[in-house]
Amino acid sequence: MSHIPALTIDLEQDGWETSRGFIKREIEMPELNESTRPSDAVSVIVKVEFAGVCGSDRGIWNRNSFTDLFRESLGKEQKSMRILGHEFVGEVVEAGSLVASMYDIHVGNPVSGDSHVTCGKCFQCRMGEQEVCQDQKILGISTDGIFATYVKIPAKNLWVVDFTRVRKELCALYDPFGNAVHCLTKVDVRGARVAIFGAGQIGMFAILLARQFGAAKVIAIDVNPEQLAIAKELGAHETILIEKTDKTHAYDADKQVIDRIMELTYA
Repeated sequence: MSHIPALTIDLEQDGWETSRGFIKREIEMPELNESTRPSDAVSVIVKVEFAGVCGSDRGIWNRNSFTDLFRESLGKEQKSMRILGHEFVGEVVEAGSLVASMYDIHVGNPVSGDSHVTCGKCFQCRMGEQEVCQDQKILGISTDGIFATYVKIPAKNLWVVDFTRVRKELCALYDPFGNAVHCLTKVDVRGARVAIFGAGQIGMFAILLARQFGAAKVIAIDVNPEQLAIAKELGAHETILIEKTDKTHAYDADKQVIDRIMELTYA
Protein backbone atom coordinates (compact mmCIF):
# COMPACT_ATOMS: atom_id res chain seq x y z
CA MET A 1 0.00 0.00 0.00
CA SER A 2 1.82 3.10 -1.22
CA HIS A 3 -1.05 5.63 -1.11
CA ILE A 4 -4.09 6.14 1.11
CA PRO A 5 -7.11 8.50 1.05
CA ALA A 6 -7.13 11.63 3.20
CA LEU A 7 -9.17 14.82 3.65
CA THR A 8 -6.99 17.84 2.93
CA ILE A 9 -6.61 21.46 1.95
CA ASP A 10 -3.92 22.49 -0.54
CA LEU A 11 -3.33 26.23 -0.52
CA GLU A 12 -1.78 26.20 -4.00
CA GLN A 13 -4.28 23.95 -5.75
CA ASP A 14 -7.45 24.85 -3.84
CA GLY A 15 -6.75 28.32 -2.51
CA TRP A 16 -7.98 29.47 0.89
CA GLU A 17 -10.37 32.26 -0.08
CA THR A 18 -11.52 30.52 -3.28
CA SER A 19 -12.45 27.10 -1.84
CA ARG A 20 -14.68 25.52 0.79
CA GLY A 21 -14.89 22.11 2.44
CA PHE A 22 -12.31 19.32 2.66
CA ILE A 23 -10.77 17.82 -0.47
CA LYS A 24 -10.23 14.07 -0.66
CA ARG A 25 -6.82 13.18 -2.06
CA GLU A 26 -4.52 10.20 -2.31
CA ILE A 27 -1.45 10.76 -0.11
CA GLU A 28 1.65 8.73 0.59
CA MET A 29 1.33 6.05 3.26
CA PRO A 30 3.09 7.33 6.42
CA GLU A 31 6.13 5.36 7.54
CA LEU A 32 8.60 5.16 10.38
CA ASN A 33 12.24 5.60 9.40
CA GLU A 34 14.45 6.15 12.43
CA SER A 35 17.64 6.34 10.38
CA THR A 36 16.53 9.52 8.64
CA ARG A 37 14.06 10.82 11.27
CA PRO A 38 15.23 10.06 14.83
CA SER A 39 11.90 11.32 16.22
CA ASP A 40 10.24 8.28 14.62
CA ALA A 41 11.69 6.22 17.50
CA VAL A 42 8.97 7.71 19.71
CA SER A 43 6.21 7.79 17.10
CA VAL A 44 3.59 5.29 15.97
CA ILE A 45 1.46 4.55 12.92
CA VAL A 46 -2.24 4.41 13.78
CA LYS A 47 -5.01 2.93 11.64
CA VAL A 48 -7.90 5.33 12.21
CA GLU A 49 -11.26 3.67 12.92
CA PHE A 50 -13.45 6.63 13.97
CA ALA A 51 -12.92 10.38 13.75
CA GLY A 52 -14.79 13.33 15.21
CA VAL A 53 -15.62 16.69 13.63
CA CYS A 54 -14.82 19.60 15.92
CA GLY A 55 -16.14 23.15 15.85
CA SER A 56 -12.69 24.21 14.66
CA ASP A 57 -13.09 21.83 11.70
CA ARG A 58 -16.32 23.64 10.84
CA GLY A 59 -14.42 26.92 10.86
CA ILE A 60 -11.76 25.44 8.59
CA TRP A 61 -14.46 24.03 6.28
CA ASN A 62 -15.83 27.55 5.84
CA ARG A 63 -12.33 29.12 5.74
CA ASN A 64 -13.01 31.50 8.62
CA SER A 65 -10.71 29.99 11.26
CA PHE A 66 -6.92 29.59 11.63
CA THR A 67 -6.11 31.34 8.34
CA ASP A 68 -2.76 32.75 9.50
CA LEU A 69 -1.79 29.59 11.39
CA PHE A 70 -2.38 27.46 8.30
CA ARG A 71 -0.28 29.70 6.08
CA GLU A 72 2.54 30.22 8.56
CA SER A 73 2.89 26.54 9.50
CA LEU A 74 2.78 25.32 5.90
CA GLY A 75 5.33 27.98 4.99
CA LYS A 76 7.70 26.72 7.68
CA GLU A 77 7.29 23.17 6.38
CA GLN A 78 7.81 24.39 2.80
CA LYS A 79 4.71 22.64 1.49
CA SER A 80 1.16 23.62 0.54
CA MET A 81 -1.07 20.72 1.66
CA ARG A 82 -2.42 20.03 5.12
CA ILE A 83 -4.11 16.80 6.25
CA LEU A 84 -7.02 17.84 8.47
CA GLY A 85 -8.71 16.53 11.63
CA HIS A 86 -7.69 15.90 15.23
CA GLU A 87 -10.35 13.82 17.03
CA PHE A 88 -9.87 10.07 16.57
CA VAL A 89 -9.64 6.53 17.82
CA GLY A 90 -7.73 3.73 16.13
CA GLU A 91 -5.28 0.87 16.42
CA VAL A 92 -1.49 1.03 16.62
CA VAL A 93 -0.11 -0.93 13.65
CA GLU A 94 3.56 0.07 13.94
CA ALA A 95 5.62 1.58 16.74
CA GLY A 96 9.06 3.19 17.03
CA SER A 97 11.81 1.37 18.91
CA LEU A 98 11.43 3.46 22.11
CA VAL A 99 7.65 3.61 22.30
CA ALA A 100 7.07 0.48 24.41
CA SER A 101 9.69 1.32 27.02
CA MET A 102 8.80 5.00 27.30
CA TYR A 103 5.02 4.98 26.94
CA ASP A 104 3.91 1.34 27.39
CA ILE A 105 2.12 1.47 24.04
CA HIS A 106 2.30 -1.57 21.79
CA VAL A 107 1.24 -2.73 18.33
CA GLY A 108 -2.39 -3.80 18.51
CA ASN A 109 -3.36 -1.33 21.26
CA PRO A 110 -6.52 0.72 20.68
CA VAL A 111 -5.69 4.39 21.24
CA SER A 112 -7.16 7.86 21.30
CA GLY A 113 -5.17 11.02 21.80
CA ASP A 114 -4.56 14.69 22.45
CA SER A 115 -4.45 17.08 19.50
CA HIS A 116 -1.78 19.41 20.93
CA VAL A 117 1.76 18.28 20.14
CA THR A 118 3.99 20.01 22.67
CA CYS A 119 7.72 20.60 22.28
CA GLY A 120 8.87 19.35 25.70
CA LYS A 121 11.72 21.87 25.68
CA CYS A 122 10.32 25.34 26.37
CA PHE A 123 10.07 26.87 29.86
CA GLN A 124 6.39 26.05 30.18
CA CYS A 125 6.89 22.40 29.24
CA ARG A 126 9.80 22.02 31.65
CA MET A 127 7.63 23.52 34.41
CA GLY A 128 4.94 20.91 33.80
CA GLU A 129 2.59 23.35 32.08
CA GLN A 130 2.51 21.70 28.67
CA GLU A 131 -0.99 23.05 27.98
CA VAL A 132 0.58 26.47 27.40
CA CYS A 133 3.64 25.26 25.46
CA GLN A 134 4.97 28.19 23.46
CA ASP A 135 5.92 25.98 20.49
CA GLN A 136 3.00 23.57 20.38
CA LYS A 137 1.49 22.31 17.16
CA ILE A 138 -2.14 21.31 16.63
CA LEU A 139 -3.05 18.20 14.66
CA GLY A 140 -4.93 19.07 11.50
CA ILE A 141 -4.09 22.76 11.76
CA SER A 142 -0.40 23.52 12.25
CA THR A 143 0.77 19.95 11.61
CA ASP A 144 -0.78 17.10 9.63
CA GLY A 145 -3.88 15.58 11.23
CA ILE A 146 -5.88 12.39 11.36
CA PHE A 147 -8.50 12.53 8.57
CA ALA A 148 -6.72 9.68 6.78
CA THR A 149 -6.75 5.90 6.83
CA TYR A 150 -3.32 5.75 8.50
CA VAL A 151 -1.52 8.52 10.41
CA LYS A 152 1.82 9.01 12.14
CA ILE A 153 1.53 10.48 15.64
CA PRO A 154 3.97 11.07 18.53
CA ALA A 155 3.34 8.31 21.08
CA LYS A 156 3.33 10.84 23.93
CA ASN A 157 0.05 12.18 22.54
CA LEU A 158 -1.72 8.83 22.83
CA TRP A 159 -3.39 6.85 25.57
CA VAL A 160 -4.66 3.29 25.42
CA VAL A 161 -8.47 2.97 25.58
CA ASP A 162 -10.71 0.14 26.70
CA PHE A 163 -13.57 -0.71 24.32
CA THR A 164 -15.20 -2.92 26.95
CA ARG A 165 -15.87 0.25 29.00
CA VAL A 166 -16.36 2.92 26.32
CA ARG A 167 -17.75 2.47 22.81
CA LYS A 168 -15.30 3.07 19.97
CA GLU A 169 -17.10 6.07 18.51
CA LEU A 170 -17.16 7.76 21.92
CA CYS A 171 -13.44 7.17 22.38
CA ALA A 172 -12.93 9.36 19.31
CA LEU A 173 -14.28 12.25 21.40
CA TYR A 174 -11.77 12.01 24.24
CA ASP A 175 -9.99 15.15 23.03
CA PRO A 176 -13.00 17.51 23.54
CA PHE A 177 -13.98 15.53 26.65
CA GLY A 178 -10.56 16.39 28.06
CA ASN A 179 -11.34 20.09 27.70
CA ALA A 180 -14.45 19.68 29.83
CA VAL A 181 -12.54 17.63 32.42
CA HIS A 182 -9.83 20.31 32.59
CA CYS A 183 -12.45 23.01 33.15
CA LEU A 184 -14.48 21.15 35.77
CA THR A 185 -11.42 20.05 37.77
CA LYS A 186 -9.96 23.56 38.06
CA VAL A 187 -12.69 24.60 40.52
CA ASP A 188 -14.76 22.81 43.14
CA VAL A 189 -18.36 22.77 41.88
CA ARG A 190 -19.79 20.69 44.74
CA GLY A 191 -22.95 22.42 45.92
CA ALA A 192 -22.40 25.29 43.47
CA ARG A 193 -24.71 26.80 40.88
CA VAL A 194 -22.92 26.53 37.53
CA ALA A 195 -23.76 28.36 34.29
CA ILE A 196 -22.32 26.78 31.15
CA PHE A 197 -22.19 29.05 28.11
CA GLY A 198 -22.44 27.05 24.89
CA ALA A 199 -24.20 23.69 24.61
CA GLY A 200 -21.95 22.28 21.94
CA GLN A 201 -19.79 19.20 22.22
CA ILE A 202 -17.59 20.44 25.08
CA GLY A 203 -20.50 22.19 26.79
CA MET A 204 -22.52 18.96 26.81
CA PHE A 205 -19.61 17.10 28.39
CA ALA A 206 -19.32 19.89 30.96
CA ILE A 207 -23.00 19.51 31.85
CA LEU A 208 -22.55 15.78 32.45
CA LEU A 209 -19.43 16.35 34.55
CA ALA A 210 -20.92 19.19 36.57
CA ARG A 211 -23.80 16.92 37.57
CA GLN A 212 -21.42 14.06 38.32
CA PHE A 213 -19.17 16.31 40.41
CA GLY A 214 -22.03 17.47 42.60
CA ALA A 215 -23.16 20.84 41.28
CA ALA A 216 -26.41 21.92 42.94
CA LYS A 217 -27.76 23.54 39.80
CA VAL A 218 -26.53 23.39 36.21
CA ILE A 219 -27.67 26.08 33.77
CA ALA A 220 -27.11 25.58 30.03
CA ILE A 221 -26.99 28.67 27.81
CA ASP A 222 -27.02 28.63 24.01
CA VAL A 223 -28.43 30.27 20.88
CA ASN A 224 -29.85 26.98 19.56
CA PRO A 225 -33.08 25.66 21.15
CA GLU A 226 -32.40 22.14 19.86
CA GLN A 227 -29.06 22.06 21.67
CA LEU A 228 -30.75 23.25 24.84
CA ALA A 229 -33.29 20.44 24.57
CA ILE A 230 -30.42 17.94 24.47
CA ALA A 231 -28.72 19.71 27.37
CA LYS A 232 -31.90 19.23 29.38
CA GLU A 233 -31.89 15.52 28.59
CA LEU A 234 -28.27 15.27 29.73
CA GLY A 235 -29.03 16.77 33.12
CA ALA A 236 -29.14 20.57 32.91
CA HIS A 237 -31.60 21.82 35.54
CA GLU A 238 -32.32 25.04 33.66
CA THR A 239 -31.75 26.36 30.13
CA ILE A 240 -31.50 29.89 28.78
CA LEU A 241 -31.96 30.68 25.09
CA ILE A 242 -29.97 33.65 23.82
CA GLU A 243 -32.24 35.36 21.32
CA LYS A 244 -31.29 37.90 18.70
CA THR A 245 -31.75 41.47 19.82
CA ASP A 246 -30.94 44.88 18.43
CA LYS A 247 -27.49 45.64 19.79
CA THR A 248 -24.87 48.15 18.76
CA HIS A 249 -22.26 45.39 18.62
CA ALA A 250 -22.70 41.63 18.37
CA TYR A 251 -20.37 41.21 21.35
CA ASP A 252 -22.38 43.47 23.67
CA ALA A 253 -23.77 41.74 26.75
CA ASP A 254 -27.31 40.34 26.67
CA LYS A 255 -28.87 41.95 29.72
CA GLN A 256 -31.87 39.64 29.80
CA VAL A 257 -29.57 36.60 29.87
CA ILE A 258 -27.50 38.06 32.71
CA ASP A 259 -30.65 38.92 34.65
CA ARG A 260 -31.97 35.37 34.24
CA ILE A 261 -28.65 33.89 35.40
CA MET A 262 -28.68 36.16 38.46
CA GLU A 263 -32.22 35.03 39.22
CA LEU A 264 -31.40 31.32 38.88
CA THR A 265 -28.21 31.56 40.95
CA TYR A 266 -29.75 33.78 43.65
CA ALA A 267 -26.96 36.28 43.06
